[in-house]
Amino acid sequence: MAKYCRQKRPLIVVELGAGTGTVTKAIAKALPKNSKLLAFEINAELARAINIAIGASAVRVIIDRAENIGKYLAGKKADVMVSCLPLANFGRKRAGQLIRGAVKHLDKNGIFLQFQYSPTNWPMLKNIFKSVNVEIELRNIPPALIYVCRDPIA
Repeated sequence: MAKYCRQKRPLIVVELGAGTGTVTKAIAKALPKNSKLLAFEINAELARAINIAIGASAVRVIIDRAENIGKYLAGKKADVMVSCLPLANFGRKRAGQLIRGAVKHLDKNGIFLQFQYSPTNWPMLKNIFKSVNVEIELRNIPPALIYVCRDPIA
């Protein structure tokens, strides 16, 4: 997922569901100079652990819900949005609402990435984005799916 953050221009990256910070660390290493990463995690203990482990000035770990992205972006849009949220835990309707709300803060040329273990979210994502491709990450145990989504449907 970090490969989408390796660009020459500065980026604004939003991570939803930073968890233990594994993806956060990889993204932080891949970020171009002068970029920002806002990592959202509702578990305060996990968020503090990520802050200690990374300590990078380009990374801001935010203890808040994904629905509140807008107040932290201050009118800007994300170039890349990475979600490791366990969508199956939210139910289809709630997961769809959450993703639709998040992509309102995605740049029109931005990329939304969703990490999942199951293909069950494909139909929901196809109803939110015009383009949804799936990559398989075999280095993950168990192997995971990365949905690469572009062009949100208005």
